[in-house]
Amino acid sequence: MRLYKKVGKIMQRGRIEEIVYMRSFAMLAVVMIHTSAMTYHIIDPSFGSYPIYEFLNRFFRYGTATFIFITGLVMFYGYIDRPLHKGFFSKYFRNRFMYIFTPYVVWVVLYEIHTWLSIRQFDINADYFIELFQLFFQGNTFYHFYFFFVLIQLYLLFPLLLYWAQKSLWFVRLLPLIGLVVQSAVYVTDYFYSWLPFATSYFFSYLFFFNLGGFVGLYYGQIKRLFKIRMAWLFATAMMLIGLLYVYMHHLVRWDLNEFATVYLDFMYMTFSSLSAMTILVVMHFVAKRRFNWFRQLGVYSFGIFLVHPMVINYLDYWLVWEGSYLFHIGMVLRFMLTIAISFTIVYLIKRYIPYSAYIVGR
Repeated sequence: MRLYKKVGKIMQRGRIEEIVYMRSFAMLAVVMIHTSAMTYHIIDPSFGSYPIYEFLNRFFRYGTATFIFITGLVMFYGYIDRPLHKGFFSKYFRNRFMYIFTPYVVWVVLYEIHTWLSIRQFDINADYFIELFQLFFQGNTFYHFYFFFVLIQLYLLFPLLLYWAQKSLWFVRLLPLIGLVVQSAVYVTDYFYSWLPFATSYFFSYLFFFNLGGFVGLYYGQIKRLFKIRMAWLFATAMMLIGLLYVYMHHLVRWDLNEFATVYLDFMYMTFSSLSAMTILVVMHFVAKRRFNWFRQLGVYSFGIFLVHPMVINYLDYWLVWEGSYLFHIGMVLRFMLTIAISFTIVYLIKRYIPYSAYIVGR
């Protein structure tokens, strides 16, 4: 019996309804980071509201890692029993190119147009295209594109991981440890040697989250049976405590209030984000049973919302950054709520009325 069939026996095949709710939760976290970023960086630290914005901007950093975790879970869960042959690879890479890489290219162009219309402070010449080409392959043409560049790398790496997972049960069992070792090695070596200038743009920095998700996907049938309300409360409590510690450590590092190495902060982020991803999975198991359709729809459109929302935030900044203590805070709340609502509407309209919308905002 082939190994992938043995591995497949430990899973109960079927749709994982929790995933779409996890995407919703992670999407809200990402939007929270980006809508609070400006406030967090411009507000005076002596103001009483500063700790609130610092918490909002740092605590919700688990959003990107959770998306990577979800990707690993879905990929291994869905593909572990697929025979690896020419037809598989052809369809696999064609789909990734059409529905991941193509939207990435489309939105890189749209954001360049948006940036030019907004500031008009750069010339479109040979040097511009050379720099654009370099930034494109770093995922740095706009501040959120690193995530899509990382996704593309993980999709390229996945067939190799899948091949090993089908060949060796030991590889499956060691999958999270392999990711942990690689990601930890990147943290430590980059701290001492600074060999990776744009570390957040490369899959090495996220491999633990991806492999942990893959491990959960492979053993999902067994793991799901452990989900209990008490377990959800325990995970949520641990997530909150570790998250508060992470935010506090970041505060100390940012304001030079402690001399510990910044690499410790990287490890704290990895601990907090992986715990958060697992917590959200457990909690969403119970949320999914209640079928909050409006919340579920955010997850359905999360890929497109991720692409669209920074542009929406930029335009809202023209109208919702108000002077005055209370007005300022009200404007920040409105920025978050309207960013979600407008981004969702844009993606919904594109999917409904524009032909070949999957090449613009994904499936």
